[in-house]
Amino acid sequence: VWKRNGDLIGGPAYVHGLAGAGLTFDGLDDRVSLPAAALDGAGDFSVEVSVDLDGTQTEPTFLSSVNAAGVDALQMRHNQPTSKMHMALNNPGSYHEIDVSVGDWHAVGATRFQGAVSLFHDGVTIDASIDDASVLEVAAGGLQIGTEQDSPGGDFQVQQWWQGEIDEVRVM
Repeated sequence: VWKRNGDLIGGPAYVHGLAGAGLTFDGLDDRVSLPAAALDGAGDFSVEVSVDLDGTQTEPTFLSSVNAAGVDALQMRHNQPTSKMHMALNNPGSYHEIDVSVGDWHAVGATRFQGAVSLFHDGVTIDASIDDASVLEVAAGGLQIGTEQDSPGGDFQVQQWWQGEIDEVRVM
C-alpha cells in the first residue's frame, strides 16, 4: 500500500488471487493493519481493491480507516441485505453505493480529486459526486483491511469481518 507493508493479524492466508498472490479472510478475526500514513492527511486519493465475498455477515468490510475519535474517514464494505458495495467518506459526509454479486471477483475503487468523488466497479464509473474535500484524518492503527473498527485498531463487530478473498489492494 503506497510502498508500505501491513501486518497480518489473526491469520489471513495467502492464496492464488485474481492476479497472483492474494489473501483469504475467514470472517472471524483476520485482518491486515496498515500504516495510517497511507491515507492520513490525504485530500486527493485513490483506493482500488479486488474482492470476492463468500460470507454471510451483514456488513463485511474490506477497508476501514478511522480518526482518533473512532469516526470513519473512509470505509468500503458490502451490505449483504441489499447486495450493494458501500463507501462512506468523512462519515457522515459522502455516501455511495453500487450493486455487486456474492461469489464473484469485483474490482472496486474510489477516487477523490479536487472535491470530485468517483466510485468504480469493474472498470466502470458507477457514481460521481462532489465531496467536502476535507483531508482524511486517520489515527495510528486506524487503517485496516478485512474489518470495520469503532476505534483505531479495535472494537470489532462480528458482522463486519470480511469472509472471502482480497487481492490487488492499492491506496495512493
